[in-house]
Amino acid sequence: MWAEVWKLALLQLLLLEFCWVKGVPACESHEFQCKLGNCIPAVWRCDGDVDCADNSDEEDCESQCEANQFRCKDGLCIPASWQCDGDKDCSDYTDELECIDLQESCQAEDFMCGSGRCIPATWRCDGSGDCPDNSDEMNCPRRTCDPAMYQCENGECILAGWRCDGASDCGDETDEENCTQAYKEMTCPPGHFQCKYGECIPARWKCDDEFDCSDQSDEENCFRIFGDLGGNATLPCRLPSKRSNTGIQVKWIKLENDESPLEDVLLSLGTKTKTFGRFENRVFLQGADSRDVSLVIHDIAVEDMGQYRCEVIDGTKRTAEEGFLKVKGCVIEGVVFPYFPPSGRYNLNFTKATQACLEQDAVIASHNQLLKAWRDGLDWCNAGWLSDGSVRYPITNAREPCGGADNPAGLRSYGLQDRRSLFDVFCFSSTLKGTFYWLVQPERLTFAEAVQACLDDGAQIAKVGHIFSAWKLEGYDRCDAGWLADGSVRYPISRPRKNCSPTESAVRFVGFPDKTQKSFGVYCYKAEQ
Repeated sequence: MWAEVWKLALLQLLLLEFCWVKGVPACESHEFQCKLGNCIPAVWRCDGDVDCADNSDEEDCESQCEANQFRCKDGLCIPASWQCDGDKDCSDYTDELECIDLQESCQAEDFMCGSGRCIPATWRCDGSGDCPDNSDEMNCPRRTCDPAMYQCENGECILAGWRCDGASDCGDETDEENCTQAYKEMTCPPGHFQCKYGECIPARWKCDDEFDCSDQSDEENCFRIFGDLGGNATLPCRLPSKRSNTGIQVKWIKLENDESPLEDVLLSLGTKTKTFGRFENRVFLQGADSRDVSLVIHDIAVEDMGQYRCEVIDGTKRTAEEGFLKVKGCVIEGVVFPYFPPSGRYNLNFTKATQACLEQDAVIASHNQLLKAWRDGLDWCNAGWLSDGSVRYPITNAREPCGGADNPAGLRSYGLQDRRSLFDVFCFSSTLKGTFYWLVQPERLTFAEAVQACLDDGAQIAKVGHIFSAWKLEGYDRCDAGWLADGSVRYPISRPRKNCSPTESAVRFVGFPDKTQKSFGVYCYKAEQ
């Protein structure tokens, strides 16, 4: 035994001597020296993360936790009150295991996991494991996936492009089985574009000036043209061959960002040209040479901004070019807001994050939208999903608890994450197509009473997207806390004042109170007919 100890001691001395020869200084008093000789900040010692290559910073850490703390299996210490609170605070989830005796019985609208945790009953058999023991996805009837999705053996639905992409996305890893070269070369379903990494996205998302592929390949080889409101713009397109355009059909189309039908702009066959709808007498083909079929738009309007496609059909050959027209002085207004569900922070995988935004009459925000919101002053210290599958958070005021005071302000990034990982989400809500208002009532209401009160007024209880759009885009201001559709209570302040958000304009969040025991006012929303 002592021989082994002496060998280890001698090895450490040799390593330290080697470091001195190479010019590596000894560690400072505020640092910890790994067994291999390198120095790390002392606060990284026994913090649950391996920082030394030899793992020596996480050895012999059992006694580091205080009496009022819980020690995760990986060594991290957390407050004891965080154990069995329904939130996964340990990276290995050990704080939420074996909690069935510590949990109260779940509400009628909840499902109790085998571990004792309560989750919304709607998450049961939705194809995504939310219980630590995956009990919410056991004994479920087999689901049928959308044509653009791939169905795992466990019933979960994932994007078809994630099949055989080298990363396991099904909980049972069946998306990476039997991945022949022929399968890898399969194309996406009709009406979809296949990213270089294999993901399938709706074709209308190609060249829409938003990154939707994780590899950003949907915005490659796309033209981007800027035009002034009321001015002219030329969208480029050329015939693929040097022959004349006799017998060749050229069709310009404007694509929409939603499920609306495509909008015909111009159709040309030989010497005959036809324009359509609001583009009549405003567009023509430039024709600078025999191959030039660029589209010239006169008197640019707000609604002209968007995605365009030039289709060239020569017999059985079809080619297409796509791009985006941006109109200066014309901005699609909207607001980015952070969101987490009643179940608490960091509880949304990518699929649920996307759905959560839709349920609040919003969409999951893009990187560009969050970037603009940050430039406009958004500062938020909790990481959230974005539409490209990345996880980020905006910091305008660098500080220690939010990524460090020494790091520059900006969009802090966790990069592309496993789609089953749990975070919050950033949503984007645009201009309201209806009326958001405070419902005057003689007394405060429970949640059920609030829902009914809006219905009695010919409206619906407002959603989180509604209150943010009304606050940001319409300057709505009211210092009264009211129920919203997700069970949260909030109030919008656009004019900061004493007792009403004195330091900043904001939508104030009260929380998710007990729906049956707590009483508040209510915000309603009446859609345009």
